[in-house]
Amino acid sequence: MERWDTLWDGGWTFCFDDSAFMPSTDSFLLGSFPPLRQGWRVCDLGAGTGLLGLLLLAREPALTVTGLELSPDACELAARTAAANGLTDRLVTLPCDLRERSQLPAAGSFDLAVRDPCRLQCYKTELTMAQRIAAMSLALHAATELFTVFDSLW
Repeated sequence: MERWDTLWDGGWTFCFDDSAFMPSTDSFLLGSFPPLRQGWRVCDLGAGTGLLGLLLLAREPALTVTGLELSPDACELAARTAAANGLTDRLVTLPCDLRERSQLPAAGSFDLAVRDPCRLQCYKTELTMAQRIAAMSLALHAATELFTVFDSLW
């Protein structure tokens, strides 16, 4: 079932589906962790419904966050979250299969990359270790810094 929640009373709202795209504690922790600078371009690998990007924008509104997400349903929820908060110019989620090297961002595209490992569970076939390393390696080439929450799948 689709639901809406707020980041704070009277603040930005976010859309999620409690059957597939529930917010996780990791997203909130990771959203408070990386250092941010005005004008930075951020890449969210496995962006889901865009919650992590929204959390980063709540801390630094002058960011541009581009989410890369496999699920078309999650991309749609992320687009609705961006629209509801007037952030369509700064919070964009693009369809992308992180297993396909050709779909990953070009070097120099971003200043920061973030990755919430809980979001990567939506891949119907688990990412192989080689695919994970390839995606993270390209993220490191595409960004100056990479922040993630440790998961036991590595």
